[in-house]
Amino acid sequence: MTFGPFATVLLSLMLVQGLSPIAMDIGSISGEVVDAAAQTPVAGARVTLVKIVEVAGGATLGDDGRRTVTDANGRFAFQQLSTGRYRVDIEKSGFAPSFDPFESKTLELGSAESITTVRVALERGGVIAGGIRDGGGDPLPEVTVFAMRLTRSEPRMGPEMIQGGVGQTNDLGEFRIANLPKGDYLVIATQQERTPFDVSAPSPAKVAAPTYYPGTTERHSAQVITIRAGETVGDVWFSVVPSAAFSVSGVVVDERGAPSAGAMVTLMPGSQSHMPFPFLMGVADRNGAFTLSGVLPGSYFVIANSSF
Repeated sequence: MTFGPFATVLLSLMLVQGLSPIAMDIGSISGEVVDAAAQTPVAGARVTLVKIVEVAGGATLGDDGRRTVTDANGRFAFQQLSTGRYRVDIEKSGFAPSFDPFESKTLELGSAESITTVRVALERGGVIAGGIRDGGGDPLPEVTVFAMRLTRSEPRMGPEMIQGGVGQTNDLGEFRIANLPKGDYLVIATQQERTPFDVSAPSPAKVAAPTYYPGTTERHSAQVITIRAGETVGDVWFSVVPSAAFSVSGVVVDERGAPSAGAMVTLMPGSQSHMPFPFLMGVADRNGAFTLSGVLPGSYFVIANSSF
């Protein structure tokens, strides 16, 4: 590449003044975080600045993001930013996260622009607390409990619910899920009785099925819990429902029909269920054979991946 006399002089001038073509595009984003109810500064909030990246098909993704913490006055600032579209996400214990996947607001940062007017009002987070029992009424420890927030999506236009929070029962069978955004929720308990790769254990006759509050495996029978900002809904106790368990066995072969030893086999729910079902995984033996046990009734996809 060759430059004319004017380009050479311009480049020399930029170097003398400590500038570069990239530095001329640098901008900044700053602002404040306040309590939505009290309108007072929120110190110590975790602030993540995510640059939005357009991908094929019109979808958007965020990069890993840059992070900082608000000061005593609730202020934050990000310097040395390139031109682009950004999102500011805020998290603070006791508050609901600012990010809403269905109402996300972005900032357009121009060349060498400084945006100083960002103001994020955090609402106090809600809490759902209760406990899980077994069929005999005894408390169940180490049960994963999901608070699934119902969305406003039109039928067949998106997910019916998204994960709002997750917790695990303690030795007394109690759980507490905090920092929930206001909204309507379904509570689902899932008991993982074995690790995904524990395929050598015999298949149990019954397993605990993922269960909606107040104790049903049917979505239409689940009870909706409404949470307002800063509200605690307690005494959400219910029992998991036992279900018959099955085994899925088969053989994995390669394109030549030979056994695929060591292939990874994954069993994924095939229905359009919004339950947070755990995947079941196993490894084929040297003959390509596999068995996945403790499988709940339903339709599934079986996916196999070669280990080499």
